[in-house]
Amino acid sequence: MAVCNIWTYYAARNTLSHCKVDTLTGQVTSWYQRGLYCSEPTFVPRPRSCENGGMPDEKEDDGILISSSIFAAPESSRVALIALDASTMTEVARAEFRLDGPVPKPLHGYFTGNNKFAGVQKNLA
Repeated sequence: MAVCNIWTYYAARNTLSHCKVDTLTGQVTSWYQRGLYCSEPTFVPRPRSCENGGMPDEKEDDGILISSSIFAAPESSRVALIALDASTMTEVARAEFRLDGPVPKPLHGYFTGNNKFAGVQKNLA
C-alpha cells in the first residue's frame, strides 16, 4: 500500500526551475529552461489517482504540473503555459503566445538577493 502525500513541488532558483522533492528520501528531480520564469506549479491529479480518492496503491504523483511562465528579455512579451508530467518532471505540453507589451515576473515565491524592495513597506505606510 502506498502512502499519499510524500511529494512536494515548488518553483526554485528565483522561479527559474520546477522541483519535485521526495519528502521521505530527500531526492530532488527538477525541470529547467534557460530564460524562462515560472510561477508556482499547480498539481492536477489524473482521474482515479490516489489524490482523487482512487485506490491507495496507485502512484501519488500520477498527474501533471501546470505553470504559467514568461520569457526573459528580450522576449519579455512572450508567455507560456507549461505542463509537466509530475512523475518524471518532463514537459508534456506547452501553449505560447505574445502580448502587446512586457509581462512582469511572477511575484508569488519570487525572492531577490539584493534587497531592492527593502523600502517598499515604508513608502506604503
